[in-house]
This record gives sequence, C-alpha cells and structure tokens, in this order.
Amino acid sequence: MPPVLQFRKLCSNTISNDVNEAKHPSTSTGKPKRRRWGRWSCIYSCCWAIGYICTAWWVLLFLYSSVPVLSSLQAPESPGARFGRDGVKAHHPVVLVHGIVTGGLELWEDRACAEGLFRKRLWVTNYTCCVLIYRPLCWLDHLSLDSETGLDPLGIRVRAVRGLVAADHFSPCYFAWTVLIENLAKIEYEGKNLHMASYDWRLFFHNTEIRDQSLSRLKSKIELMYVTNGYKKVVVVPHSLVNLYKNHNWGLSISFTSSNGLKHIFTKEVVVVVQVAISNLLSAEGKDFPYASEMSRESILKLAENTAYTATTVLDLFRFIAPKMMRRAEAHFCHGIAEDLDDPKYGHYKYWSNPLETKLPDAPEMEMHCLYGVGIPTERSYVYKLSSISGKCKSSIPFRIDRSMDGDNSCLKGGARFADGEESVPVISAGFMCAKGWRGKTRFYPAGMETFVRE
Repeated sequence: MPPVLQFRKLCSNTISNDVNEAKHPSTSTGKPKRRRWGRWSCIYSCCWAIGYICTAWWVLLFLYSSVPVLSSLQAPESPGARFGRDGVKAHHPVVLVHGIVTGGLELWEDRACAEGLFRKRLWVTNYTCCVLIYRPLCWLDHLSLDSETGLDPLGIRVRAVRGLVAADHFSPCYFAWTVLIENLAKIEYEGKNLHMASYDWRLFFHNTEIRDQSLSRLKSKIELMYVTNGYKKVVVVPHSLVNLYKNHNWGLSISFTSSNGLKHIFTKEVVVVVQVAISNLLSAEGKDFPYASEMSRESILKLAENTAYTATTVLDLFRFIAPKMMRRAEAHFCHGIAEDLDDPKYGHYKYWSNPLETKLPDAPEMEMHCLYGVGIPTERSYVYKLSSISGKCKSSIPFRIDRSMDGDNSCLKGGARFADGEESVPVISAGFMCAKGWRGKTRFYPAGMETFVRE
C-alpha cells in the first residue's frame, strides 16, 4: 500500500510541476522547494500501523493452530460431556431460581439523568460499570427503593431481566449459572425444558408477587413445562436467598388451598427441590449492621454498656439503631419459632419465609435434595466491643468486632468464631432443616417427604 501511494504522489507532483513551469517560467535560480509531505505522512502512519496489527494477528493465529496442545494443559472433561458420552439424556424439566444480586435488572422508565438508558442493564453487565463511573448518583437513584413503600420511586421502573440470560454471568469474568446451563445443554436441555425464574431481588418476597406476580408466573411456568414435556415432574433448583423465597412460595400455596391455587403443583408437577447454599450474607467487618448517623456517646453507652446481646435481644438493638428499616422488615419477616403451626395467625405472609414458622405443602411424593459444602472453616459468630469515638467525628458505628480476641485453637481468631462449613454459611445453619426439621414426619412437614443430604 505505501509504495503505491508514494508512486501516485510522485507522479502527481511531477506532472503538476511541469505544467506550472510551462505556464509560468521561473526566473529564480534559488534552491528548489521542498515537497509537502505533511498530509500524506499521517496516512502512511495509519497504513503501517494497520499492517503491523494484521501481521501480528495472523502470526499469532498461525502459531495457535500449528502448535500442538499438550495433554497436561487440556481442561478436564466437563460432567455434561461425560454424561452425554455415556448416553444420559434430558428427562425432567428443570427450573433454576437465581440467588440475591446475581439476577440482571434493566431500566424501563427513567428520569432525565438516565436519558438513553432505556432497557439497558443497570445490574450485572459491562454497561453497569460505564453507568456507575459516568453517572454514579443517577445509577444509585434508579436502583434505590422507596423507603416507605419498598417499591420503585415515582417515575422510575426497574425490572428483572427475563430468560436464561438473566443470571448466566454476574460480570464478564465471573460466571453465575453459565457452567450449569452449559453442562445441561450437553445432555439435550434447551429452552423448552430449562427455565430461569428471574425476579427483582431488591424487593421483599411478597412485594414481588404484588408488583410483578413472580410467584404466580413461576406456578404457571411449572404447570406449562409439566404438560409440554410429557407430564414429567419438574426439578426446581433454588440458590442462596431463594431457599427462603421457596418457603414463601410454599406458604402461598398452603394459603390458596381452598381455591386450588398453588398447592397441587407440589403434589403433581414437582419431583424434587434441590437447595444449594452458596451465599455471602455475613462478613468479618460486620457490614450487615446499619450505619448510625445520629447517635451520641451517651446514647451508645446507655444502649450497650454492661449488656450482652443474645439472638433475641439483638432485634431490640436493631430497632433502636434503625427504627424505620426494622418497621418495614417486621411487616414482611418474622424470626420466631412456632409453637402451634395450626394457629390461624401463621397464614400471614410475613411468616412464610421462616422455615420454623411454616409447614411444607402436603406432597409426600416430592423429594428434597440438600447440597452443602463442608470442610472449610466458616465464620459463625463474632465478639463485639464498643467502638471508640474520636472527638473530631460526629457519628460512628457503635459496635466493632474485637480483633484482639483469639482462642487457644483456630475456632476463635480475630474476634470471629469459626465452625465447619463452605466458607460462607456454616453447616449447622445451612443444613439443619434438611437434616432434622424436614426429615421424616415432623410438625414442620407432617406428610414426611423423602429428604437427601449431600455434604
């Protein structure tokens, strides 16, 4: 390319110079004028750069295709490929329900600051980083919920992304459900018998039904997959927070028994519920504690001095620190243990997400498979101390983890007590209901479905 352009340039310059000399003969005997190469030098540079890039790309492709791949560097065979080679084919339809924060959210109605973002993802995508960098306050304003209603603010509509793409990747280099979907596809799963039940994870469970009818959609989808796949029962795979969401759905089914609403799904269409406990709800920094901005030293001392908080009284602590948040939370959740599950008060939706205050549906043919990780020290509880407040600070977090607390063994280290688990949830918390509460005929499940625990 460059020699051709240079030849054209030289020819055009020579011809134009000859014509000009013939029309206007020069009488000066000075030095000849230097050619003007400024405009063409930029084109030359671009052409050479493109040539270098293309050449390097072709060389790399040639080396990649020519060099044999060493057997030691080959990736291990995936379970889906191994099962497919052994003749395993898709049988039961599968419904995946993603956990908290892994589901995509897109914008359907925006304010002036979010112009041009219609149906763009505000969560779980490359575009999220761009919006967060260039419009951080606008992004936060659109993802926030109304403090009174718990729904979208006026003039904003953010909805969950539908389909398998809703939770396949959390970010470009961090997959969520991609590997599982890919392995299922290798044994002939597809859109007909594989579904991702997406929902807006920002909302309270009952609000997802009020605003988006998410639970009713899940009911209808399970019924449709049951019919269109030869009346084969459906496998539901909830993850993380959705184990509580699943309990809420079961509570809804029991409350609708008289109208034949959801209960028959579990007796006819659902064969197994697989619980996967992989969540990060706790952190060593105690980030689950609300930030207190209007607490004086006197109020902190009055609240915390010479007081040991237990699992029951810690709720009083939260009511003092964040009263508005606790009023809204207590309208949708309950943290007690039911004495009489036949009490009519447990028909209220705020009890449904608590497995200790809800009975499972009457579905003795259904199976429960619980998969939990073990063998890794997992944080179970913390030792707190009253935080020291500097005179320059007008507000502070009232309690902090006492990092000076260390035990003789590895169970207490840096103020955190460790137990057996899978690094995020201890087994004693994640596996109790499957190992004890739901196994056999218990008051939490009188029908006595079959329960399997794999650790």
